Amino acid sequence: MKHAGLALLTYCGLTVVLTYPLILQIGSVLPNDAGDPALNTWILWWNTQTVPFSPAWWNAPAFYPAPGVLSFSEHLLGLSLIATPLSWLGAGPQAAYNVVFLLTFPLSAIGAYLLAYELTRRHDAAFIAGLLFGFAPYRIAHLPQIQALASFPMPFALVGLHRYLRDPRPRWLALFGAGWFLQGICNGYYLLFFSVFVGLWILWFASPWSRRREFLATSAAWTLAALPMLPLLLRYRTIHASFGLARDFGTISDFGADVAAVLYATSHLALWGSLHVFRRAEGELFPGLTITLLVLAGAFFVRDRHQKPIHSWAVARRILVLLTIVTAAISLSAVLMGPWRLEPFGIRLLSVTNPVRPLTFSLVLALGLALTSPGLRRAYAARSVLVFYAVAGFIMWLLSLGPTPTLMGNPLMSRGPYSLLMYLPGFNSLRVPARFWMAVTLCLAVIGAIVFDRLTSKLGQKRIAIAALVVGGVLADTWMSVMPLAATPKPFRALACAGSAEGPLLELPLGYTYPDVAAMYRQMSHKRPLVNGYSGYFPPHYAALRFGLMLREPDVLTQLARYGVTDIVVDREPDPDGRWDQYVSSHPHARLVCTEGQQTLYRITEANQPAPVPGHPLPVAVIRPNVNEGAVTSMIDRDRTTRWESGPQSDRTAVELDLGTVRMVAGIDLLLGPFVEDFPRGLIIEASEDGTTWTEVWQGGSAGLAIAAALEAPLDVPLRYRFAPTPARLLRMRLTRNDETYYWSIAEMTVVGP
Repeated sequence: MKHAGLALLTYCGLTVVLTYPLILQIGSVLPNDAGDPALNTWILWWNTQTVPFSPAWWNAPAFYPAPGVLSFSEHLLGLSLIATPLSWLGAGPQAAYNVVFLLTFPLSAIGAYLLAYELTRRHDAAFIAGLLFGFAPYRIAHLPQIQALASFPMPFALVGLHRYLRDPRPRWLALFGAGWFLQGICNGYYLLFFSVFVGLWILWFASPWSRRREFLATSAAWTLAALPMLPLLLRYRTIHASFGLARDFGTISDFGADVAAVLYATSHLALWGSLHVFRRAEGELFPGLTITLLVLAGAFFVRDRHQKPIHSWAVARRILVLLTIVTAAISLSAVLMGPWRLEPFGIRLLSVTNPVRPLTFSLVLALGLALTSPGLRRAYAARSVLVFYAVAGFIMWLLSLGPTPTLMGNPLMSRGPYSLLMYLPGFNSLRVPARFWMAVTLCLAVIGAIVFDRLTSKLGQKRIAIAALVVGGVLADTWMSVMPLAATPKPFRALACAGSAEGPLLELPLGYTYPDVAAMYRQMSHKRPLVNGYSGYFPPHYAALRFGLMLREPDVLTQLARYGVTDIVVDREPDPDGRWDQYVSSHPHARLVCTEGQQTLYRITEANQPAPVPGHPLPVAVIRPNVNEGAVTSMIDRDRTTRWESGPQSDRTAVELDLGTVRMVAGIDLLLGPFVEDFPRGLIIEASEDGTTWTEVWQGGSAGLAIAAALEAPLDVPLRYRFAPTPARLLRMRLTRNDETYYWSIAEMTVVGP
């Protein structure tokens, strides 16, 4: 314990020096930038304001009036175990956040230290492992995401598992369960990603086929640890389902790492900041030169000698070799010759259109060949620790590539191993497969410690010098040229002027990351419900709100007033031309409250607006759009996930509806479903009895209707256009504004009568 205590103090000292001068401004600056760090400061603050898991806690005061807002982001309850007591002791939200931020480094390092010591029984190797994990370049790349830095429970959980193998007492399973649970409430990504790692550990060290007792014990401990997590996960799932929140396959693919990402380093690194081979979002996976050299040294000079008898599987492996060569050759032929077919006697036996699919089969077969190698099977039979962490690290890296692995941006496989995980609950809701790399970093730290132990075990006093050299190399790999710091968002004095209310508040501009996060940060002072918001997910109404404000539609403010949003503060610093002031002040129910500095506070009174009358549906005989006529059936197939779409919105687009006979018509309902951003920017509805004389019955923008619809029914988002009952056989909807990016989409359409 003495050595571990000294190691922890050293790690703390290194953290202070590495992040200097953060320690001197701990209550007044944000690490890295004012985006995610400000958001996570707000989340940790909110956890101090309400009782976790209560309805009030879930309904965090952003994205007003949407419910369940906290489920849109990480809840950070694991980190609140540190931040909340600091708040009770008088620390401000920013100081509490920064203390937690700093502690993630030494806590991760000491966890890896204890794990490596458990495996090597050497303090110098353990200290190196702590540096490799707690101060890895990958952590520097994630300075803005405190939840990604909060990986310290992982090694503690693994300490419990490994210790249980040599000392099968319940206390070590309790340590494992507590570590896994704590990791889960620190980071939702690691809850699932680390669970994959634990599953691999159990299959390797506590196989149900050969060590049934250990398997049952660890599985039982894991199950007990998971039970308290279920209500939290089910609540997340329920809220997300109520909003229709999901990650699409393309987004998940975009946030998978590229194979070349190991040669991309964050620009913060002093030594390697210019290493930029291939850039992709969250793809800074450069592990460092020192650990790379240690791994290579282990591959060349370290051998586990296992004499366990195994089956040769010679025939099966020869078949795998042959199939691997054949599929690789087919892939190469598509590169050299282009698409080709094998059709003897007119019977198609094989069709190759691109090299990716056969290359996928070739790589999968090659992986199967590696997994069935005699050396690996001997290591598995002997439960080799070194080989396990090498294999697990490789698998974690494969998973970090996401569902469609790429090399330098080019497709490498049609589907990767991560696509199999997407069939399991939860994985298809995670955006960034690349974060599997944190588990790889832990594997590399353990491998580095074991290799150092094996290579220096017989060197006597010389190993001190070698250890110092390795420590220097690790620190050189991860050292920053300067610690990036950002100022905290400024308070708005207009919110404290005479006449300021206490109800829901809108800050303008809205819909941009940093202003929205700054608005949430200011909320920690004024504590009013806030229309603005930023998170991993956004409620459906927010897209319509953002576009409606960009279009300066007056009805947007009218709709917000209906929900009690009467105070609007305009920041003129990003809007020197005063367009936002002009927009708000021109509203017929707005009045000026005060102006302080660069901010002006307005109040809007609620206008009496009748609620849309539901009406009864009328049959439609024919639907005639002047574009995309082939998708008309999607408007009436009772499936909101399908749609008719116009392409980019153009004022030449129209949809005509023929009711078959003259009927009294009072409105049209257009369901947007999941395509909330595709509401018509400007629309005219006309009615006719004979197709010759047309009468305009409705005209205007649809953003206000879309906001109300998304709040009323976030899954359907029904735009309810209502007008005076009019006799008509024909109705015509025409766009009046253009949008070069977004389409006009109709998921379902209904004509209603009075």
